[in-house]
Amino acid sequence: MTSSSHNVRAPRVSRRTRARAGGFTLVELMAVIGIILVLMSIIIPSVTRAVRHAQRIRMISDLQAIASALDQYKIDHHDYPPVPAGSGLGANILARALIAPAPANGPADPDFDGFDGPGFRTRLLSAAGVQQGKAWGPYLPADRFRTQQIQIPPGGPFHWVIVDLKDTPILYFPAHRGADMFTNGGYVAAGGTPQAMFDFNDNAGMYPDVTGDPNSLNLNDFQILMGADTSGKAADPLAQRNTPFVLWSAGPDQLWGAKDHRSPMGPRNLSDDVSNIAR
Repeated sequence: MTSSSHNVRAPRVSRRTRARAGGFTLVELMAVIGIILVLMSIIIPSVTRAVRHAQRIRMISDLQAIASALDQYKIDHHDYPPVPAGSGLGANILARALIAPAPANGPADPDFDGFDGPGFRTRLLSAAGVQQGKAWGPYLPADRFRTQQIQIPPGGPFHWVIVDLKDTPILYFPAHRGADMFTNGGYVAAGGTPQAMFDFNDNAGMYPDVTGDPNSLNLNDFQILMGADTSGKAADPLAQRNTPFVLWSAGPDQLWGAKDHRSPMGPRNLSDDVSNIAR
């Protein structure tokens, strides 16, 4: 019995085919990386803007809740929380009135109110150590609205404040109804007599105006917030005549006012600040 064998020659594989079987070429890899980088340059700014917009919406909602809590406080106490004019404690008094986070650990705490936990008493402990008066509040849920202690003014005593989504204090400017609202262009003033309807100095001591410091809080920012034009000239004070208080958050960028004056809108833009008043 005979057998025959046939030599079958394997097909020739070119170098290009072998390279493709082994993976991408360098040119193809660079092209893919370039496409990915282009897509990232388009997508990341859009995602960042969407996140900042969502944060700002949350901050607006929080200020609306605080405004409602202030209205409830007024129902109970017949007025909004008063702030001694020019004291710099506006943010602290807002926290004490609506949440009162300070524990009843003794008068050494400047925010001590004689009641342990959120809520406060209108009278402190008696000489015998017995709590007196009704426990009021809290007017805001402490699990949603966080509080922190900061030094007011910087280097001074630690005081409680309500912080926004980015851990920046929320400022509170009550209207000083007995003041001449037409002074200094109406409702904004750095001092003087008589005092304007809204006094910038009610919170000015928190972040002193320091040239070059992005966290500085200055009168120009406040004037623009209240409706002044880009030159700092105050707008019609009657526009804020029925506003009982001003709440101010620095916004997602955590900077007060428009610190980047190279913006096309200039200082009028006020960056992404959030307030309870229309601008």
